[in-house]
Amino acid sequence: MNIKNIKMLVVDLDGTSLCSNQSISQKTIDIFKRLKEDNIITVVATGRMPFESVFVREYLNLDYMITGNGALIHDYIEDKQIFEGYIEKDVSIKIVDIITSYDMVLPMTFLDGEPYCGKKFEKYILQSTLPEGYIENFSHHINYVDNYNIFIRNTDKKVNKIFIDTLSSKDISYDVNNKLSMLPSIKTVFSFKNILDILSIAVDKGKSLERLAKYLDIDMSNVMAIGDNDNDIEMLQAAGISVAMGNANDNIKSIADYVVSSNDNNGVFEAINQTIY
Repeated sequence: MNIKNIKMLVVDLDGTSLCSNQSISQKTIDIFKRLKEDNIITVVATGRMPFESVFVREYLNLDYMITGNGALIHDYIEDKQIFEGYIEKDVSIKIVDIITSYDMVLPMTFLDGEPYCGKKFEKYILQSTLPEGYIENFSHHINYVDNYNIFIRNTDKKVNKIFIDTLSSKDISYDVNNKLSMLPSIKTVFSFKNILDILSIAVDKGKSLERLAKYLDIDMSNVMAIGDNDNDIEMLQAAGISVAMGNANDNIKSIADYVVSSNDNNGVFEAINQTIY
């Protein structure tokens, strides 16, 4: 049927195509297989970095992924990176100085796609507000360094994004966000509760969705996006058809063309079934 003439489907990961227990439903897997058979391009756009989301690519047989909230775009057919966004070195140093001035926080810098953290913050990893299954898969990838601030000053690696987990303190989250808003050429977005992502101003899911659509010669009117959180706003606004999950924030629902069931009730399957099949 495909009454909207969708040529590319882009879905968020956590809270959207992933269930709360970090699994992917069989209905979602089966309908993605059908999309591939019908030559509809399927893409995941996530705040996670590539090493955190590769398992989804295998389950859903994806050819393209947007990771790091738009910082990276990878073409798995040609096995090449289409786009890499990064924070300027002098700005990243200022960011790290600000976020490490707080006690009881978990700061993390992603350099060339890999996570780095100061050893003194390691004790907070189990207190993180990231989903439990996420932490189990993520924690063994972290590179711990003796002096986090000095390491960031001296490294030659590119800073794709920085995040800070304020460990259930909303007050610190908003205080950090206010201080960071004074810095040039960056933007901030909440990916999870109390998880603040810091990115280059040139980076968000919407901009990278447009980059990928241009790369594939697909008009944005033929793109459908599905999401649930604040880091999905630009992506939903950029797509020709936008869908909010039933578990989405109210501000996400207010900008979406459609609202479907939650991530634990096959909302992604429902969205695809209603608009494409």
